[in-house]
Amino acid sequence: ETKIITDENNVLSNYEIYSSDIDNVKIEDNNLKITINNPKQNAEIRLLKKHYTNSVALIYYSGNNQKMIRSGILDPVVSSSKLNINIKAKIKVTKIDKDYKFVIKKSNIKFKIKNIDTGKYLCENDDCIFKTNSSGYFITNILDSGNYQIEELEDQDVYGYLWNSTPLTFSIDENSKIVYENNEPTIKIDFPNKQIRAHIRVYKIGESPVIKNGTISYEEIPLAGAECKLYAAEDIYSADGNIVYKKDQKIISFPITNGIREIQFLPIGNYCLKE
Repeated sequence: ETKIITDENNVLSNYEIYSSDIDNVKIEDNNLKITINNPKQNAEIRLLKKHYTNSVALIYYSGNNQKMIRSGILDPVVSSSKLNINIKAKIKVTKIDKDYKFVIKKSNIKFKIKNIDTGKYLCENDDCIFKTNSSGYFITNILDSGNYQIEELEDQDVYGYLWNSTPLTFSIDENSKIVYENNEPTIKIDFPNKQIRAHIRVYKIGESPVIKNGTISYEEIPLAGAECKLYAAEDIYSADGNIVYKKDQKIISFPITNGIREIQFLPIGNYCLKE
């Protein structure tokens, strides 16, 4: 942004910029024109009053020089101004898969945003809740500088994913990575969720006769050597909506050794196990 400060005393034109923490500062007549390109929350501008000369006043003491005095500045007039720059930005929160980093394109995933500095929640609607659109993100209005945290609400179902109960904290300050979307300053934040992936454990149990005191009983024992196949009992989709297994598709064939076998990282769905 560019800010123009007008000197109502009409003496600013008598000054020049001596040094500045901001790169783009100009004096135009009695206006101080400040353009912020790289935000710094606490910046200082120092002005020096113009003189007919910038030389320092000197008194000569020399037997070989007739010049006795050189006029110049004895006490420079310096004006220093400190600026408190309010860095503002919109927040774009995108719901992503924690492991594979793709966007979870699901609408109406609900969040709240809390201002940690004030302890209050942001309210841009009646229920103070932010909801993702069909592309899996939401954008706030422009927020002031400060410290915030994003909370995912628990009472909702994000199909195929576990609830992320850990708030995500962020700050809007001079160290924030600000980009411009539609000419608006924006900070992009990814809010991750972990896919629900299940393990199935297959036990193969048989019976072995035990004769004791003239009676026969049976005890369970693990069996080895059985061959099994796992099929999809329906079309099974990944959390991003792509089909993983088609109905009746064989997923894996496996032997069972020592009476047990585990199959890991299966997406949500209905399966069929055949011996």
